[in-house]
Amino acid sequence: MELSKNAGTTESSPFNALTTMFYEPSKAFAMLDPRRHVWLPLALTIVSSCILTFWYFSMVDLAWMNEQAASKFSDPALREAASKGMPRGISQIMAVVGSMIMLPLIAAVIGVYLMLIGKLVSKEFSFVSGFSLAVWSSIPSLLALPLGAVQMLMSSNGQLTAGQLDPLSLNGLLFQYPMSNGFSGPLEALNVPVIWSIILMVIGFRMWAKVSNATALKVVLIPYAVIFAGWFGFAILMSKAA
Repeated sequence: MELSKNAGTTESSPFNALTTMFYEPSKAFAMLDPRRHVWLPLALTIVSSCILTFWYFSMVDLAWMNEQAASKFSDPALREAASKGMPRGISQIMAVVGSMIMLPLIAAVIGVYLMLIGKLVSKEFSFVSGFSLAVWSSIPSLLALPLGAVQMLMSSNGQLTAGQLDPLSLNGLLFQYPMSNGFSGPLEALNVPVIWSIILMVIGFRMWAKVSNATALKVVLIPYAVIFAGWFGFAILMSKAA
């Protein structure tokens, strides 16, 4: 009896759910249904992001990076201001603090959205469930650290854009737009881990909200479609104005 109880506890542990999320997400979300254990993926994603961004601003050629940023602006005053940039230490601190604030904030925004949309589809879906789903679905972002580490170790002169840290983005895989091109932003944001996270969110919302596959797809995909459509639209307008 005791052995059976211990086996069930081990199977439903957050660490077991974490590993299961990579190869059998439906089972992982089922394991997390009684208790979310959101602290584990939240801590891992924040720590890995802080390490990656701190490391990046420690090795990048700041003068080169500032020149790349300045090349986006046609106005001489804006170009000059961007070319000056910030000291390395301040860039490192801001990157780390930004990771610590933005990752939970993004998850909170998604949590509110899922809570509100749950009411529209006549399903009880709490903010805690939405926040937990957003955080657990972000597990593929942990791949950014090893992928970025390889890219930084292979860079001999530190001339590496933030977008180039992820070789699995659409821009890196297919288009190779430079940082100065407006399309590089959305194409770098669309990468394999993000697409993987969207798939996980669809699976998790379907299971936790007990809705159909079609409903889960619409709920999860609509905001991403709106965001990226607006982003690409803005890039098109900027390219025409240039």
